[in-house]
Amino acid sequence: MLKQLSIQNYLLVENLSVEFTQGMTTVTGESGAGKSILLDALDLLLGARAKRDEILHGDAKIELVAEFDIGMSADAIAVLVRDDFTDAKAPECIIRRVINPEGRSRAFINNIPVTQQFLRSIADFLVDIQGQDDFRRITSTKVQLQILDEYAHAGPLRAKVAQLYNDWQKTLKKLEDAIALKTNQRDRVELLGYQFQELLDLDLAGGELDSLEDERKILENSASISETLAILEVELNKLDLVRSKTKELEKLPSSSKDLVSGRETLATALNLVDDAQNDLRSYGATVKEDPQRLSEIEARLGKIFEMARKHRVPPEELLNKQKQLAKEIEEIDQNEDRITVLESEVEAREKHFRTSARELSQKRKEAAPEFCSEVNTHFASLGLDRGAIDIAFEDRVSAEGLEQLELLARTVEKFDFAPLRKIASGGEMTRVNLAIQAVAAKNSHLPCLILDEADVGVGGTISDSIGRLLRTLSETTQVLCVTHAPQVAAIGQQHFKVTRENEKTNLMNLEGEDRVRELARMLAGSEVTPETTDFAKNLLAQAMD
Repeated sequence: MLKQLSIQNYLLVENLSVEFTQGMTTVTGESGAGKSILLDALDLLLGARAKRDEILHGDAKIELVAEFDIGMSADAIAVLVRDDFTDAKAPECIIRRVINPEGRSRAFINNIPVTQQFLRSIADFLVDIQGQDDFRRITSTKVQLQILDEYAHAGPLRAKVAQLYNDWQKTLKKLEDAIALKTNQRDRVELLGYQFQELLDLDLAGGELDSLEDERKILENSASISETLAILEVELNKLDLVRSKTKELEKLPSSSKDLVSGRETLATALNLVDDAQNDLRSYGATVKEDPQRLSEIEARLGKIFEMARKHRVPPEELLNKQKQLAKEIEEIDQNEDRITVLESEVEAREKHFRTSARELSQKRKEAAPEFCSEVNTHFASLGLDRGAIDIAFEDRVSAEGLEQLELLARTVEKFDFAPLRKIASGGEMTRVNLAIQAVAAKNSHLPCLILDEADVGVGGTISDSIGRLLRTLSETTQVLCVTHAPQVAAIGQQHFKVTRENEKTNLMNLEGEDRVRELARMLAGSEVTPETTDFAKNLLAQAMD
């Protein structure tokens, strides 16, 4: 419900703050006083586009603030909690909008900046503002479907169907992506297979490249290596004199520490030279000029380098490239398997969705005639004796089920049923809407209903019926009604009078004799008589019945 509305510098309102109660509130006043300012200000606060001529003073800014009690609005709470605007344990919703003289505006929810688009989206959960030609919410086929589902007590099933549909569509999207990937990779698979087979045919072994390059260097320098080894062999053989003299040192009977140490070191050195000589002889036996083997190595290295250039990697990275190709081919193969799995999942999820959706469809179609009949019972008292509504279903698969619906209405029996938005008369549309809202309110948490002269074009008994219907409706949802009918004004639990003085609009909360005088004015016009005063008192008394 709307708890409080504050208005600064909007049209003829300089500074105004109003507190509202639960139930039904009526707003009255003389023509031109500005009765619709409250509705217009609230509409502007909730995202409507600001007009330059709506600003009171050229150098002033409009500031609008509204506080809502959202305790019964699960949808509003869910959105505000999801986006961190409020706490689920103590939800609150204070909306503020500031518009500067140039028309630029800023909006806030609980002091957190929001976009105008978000403001409009959250407004649908808070209020339903219905001007004489504006019935946006009730003409929405989504809202109409929700009303019928709530009437049929199908809310939980509706939520389940939406979840099953979303699960189905998410899995279907995964399948479509996998199929698209397969299509896009068809040529890629052929290329990968060809490249991978080339590397398999190359049969490159780990460490082979380094080994071949070492062997090639040896073969290319075999003559030089052999010459070096031969010279070393000759020079090392010249140490025979050193060897014989070393043996003579071993025969000296001296215990000199230096002699012993020198003799041992020399013997060790000669042993190391012998070991080196043996190793070099063994190595020299392997070093041979082999032009054929060198040619084979050159050819093998040529293939390796050519393959590296082809794959645009260094030769030493060819084995890694082969592993990468194998992994990519494996992933593509796995995508094939994934497609098979996803196809089964899509089929199963669609089946589950359609099973629950058919159950929801049955509930809707069983409830539709009863819903229409109950709405139609209100038409006679609202001056639409030959009016009626009907529901048209059309097949369409969505998160809402297997169909969409549209409420149809006629206000004259000879006319065909037509969508609500095509009803020509604003007054008729208002009454049709009230009948629908009255039935819907029994099972729905409707947003605060704000009406601008719902009783336009009618009077007397019908005005009284409209007032009583609004009073009944206000038992389940807050109702604010701008009215010119005393029968409607009298039946509200709260009554405001709009006055205009010195080009400024003010609002007065009427009680007791003040309320009687206002009702008498509405009944009599400019000249209030004792008879109209008594009639006003009777209206108030009857409103309590």
